Amino acid sequence: MGLASEMKNLTEELLSSFTNRIKENENLVLEVQKTMDGFRKEHQEMAKEMNASFAHDKAGREKNEIARMKDFNALMKSIGDDIKGINIEVQTIKNSTAGMLDDLLQNRVQASAEWSKMQKAMTQIRKSERTIRKSN
Repeated sequence: MGLASEMKNLTEELLSSFTNRIKENENLVLEVQKTMDGFRKEHQEMAKEMNASFAHDKAGREKNEIARMKDFNALMKSIGDDIKGINIEVQTIKNSTAGMLDDLLQNRVQASAEWSKMQKAMTQIRKSERTIRKSN
């Protein structure tokens, strides 16, 4: 009977060990579920806080955007005014230059006419001088 008794004890120990492992595994599963539930709750709370913070900050962001657009529009108007001023200056310079070129052209025409008169006069003087020299 020694062998039967040992087999019985060994079987009881195996069953006891198996039962303990099942209980430990069940406890581990429960602990993991609790941890996962805790993570889920924390994640939901964090998401809630972030959404609330985002909604709260939305008004501030919208206000800042309105101010930024106002500044941008003022800057664009200033640039547009500067461009208009530059265009007026350019047109004034073009008109002034055109007037100066017209004056130059008129002066050139007058100078050319005077030059022609002077050439004719010089030609007349040379002819007269030649005539005088030939007669002497």
